[in-house]
Amino acid sequence: MASSAQTTASTTAPAATTTPLLADILRDHQSSQAEHKRASDQLRKDAVRDIGDLCDSATASLSDQLTRVLDNQREIESLSRDCAHLVQNHTRSTVKWTKLVDQFSTALKELGDVSNWAHVIERDMLDVAATLELKRDNILFSDTFDIKDIDKDGKKFDRVSRIDARSQTHDMSLILDINSELCKLDAGDKFKLTLASSLSLSDAKEPAAFGKGEANWRAYVNGEERSLADDYEYVMFGRVYRYDDASGTKVSAFVSFGGLLACLEGDIRHLQSFVVGDSVYLLMKTI
Repeated sequence: MASSAQTTASTTAPAATTTPLLADILRDHQSSQAEHKRASDQLRKDAVRDIGDLCDSATASLSDQLTRVLDNQREIESLSRDCAHLVQNHTRSTVKWTKLVDQFSTALKELGDVSNWAHVIERDMLDVAATLELKRDNILFSDTFDIKDIDKDGKKFDRVSRIDARSQTHDMSLILDINSELCKLDAGDKFKLTLASSLSLSDAKEPAAFGKGEANWRAYVNGEERSLADDYEYVMFGRVYRYDDASGTKVSAFVSFGGLLACLEGDIRHLQSFVVGDSVYLLMKTI
């Protein structure tokens, strides 16, 4: 009996020690859950705070960017209005300049018309002057020439040049040898040419002792008595050695001035006074 009581006491003793251990475990578990809950709540609070801070920061950044965008938009709109204003001003200026250019073009055309009119008047005056000169008995031919070329086939002699010219009034062609040291001309120059049978201003006839030699006419030109040569710069004396009328209304008169030759070609009406063997004075002056 005694041993049975001992056995029963030994078997019931461990149950008393086991119960507190479960309570401790439960308490620890509950404490751990509470701690975990507090940690979770703290983490949630921290997360919410961080998300709020992030949203605030993002909102502030977006607000700044949106403010800059709006400022840029207003600036662009202002620049667009200024640009439109400048375009309008440029358009008005372009219209004004176009009108000025049109007016200038019109003025140039009118000036061209005036120039043509002046050219026609000049030709008419030259024609009148040539006609008046031809009224004198000793004037065989007179006109203004434009030089087209000089020595086009090459220079043959050092002091001689051959000019090719066309007259303005009577449309005559002229090939003429000149002393290039005494008479300096260039292509494009203009000169007046007169062919006369006498240098006298009052009579078509030569003085009694005149015409028998070159020294006589040179002395006459350089003398005190006024002569036709006083109005010119270059004078030569020669004779008609050929007259070609084989082409009908177009004829050619050839004159030799001591070896310097001249050929005047054109309408027969302007060369009717030329006779082979007659003396001819050539007088020139630049214009």
